Amino acid sequence: MPANPPPKPIWWGEHPQGWRHLDADEFKLRLLAAAVEDGSVQQMLPEEFRAAPGQPSRFYPNELSALVHIESNLLLETAVAQSLSVGRT
Repeated sequence: MPANPPPKPIWWGEHPQGWRHLDADEFKLRLLAAAVEDGSVQQMLPEEFRAAPGQPSRFYPNELSALVHIESNLLLETAVAQSLSVGRT
């Protein structure tokens, strides 16, 4: 394996007919899942809404989707550009 493999495309859901399913909401779900997994979800919240250490969050992750709205759309734009650059629609 090369020392610096090329970055993997950020799309998923290749369809048998050759098109890809790209959805900003799917990016939101994945961003929020990663934030929950690494614990950074609490840092996204204003201090008064953060859970105390060791306590469960006051919010379900999907309730926080507005916090990653811009990022999910930037990822979508990147995925569309990557897909089009390799001839996928």
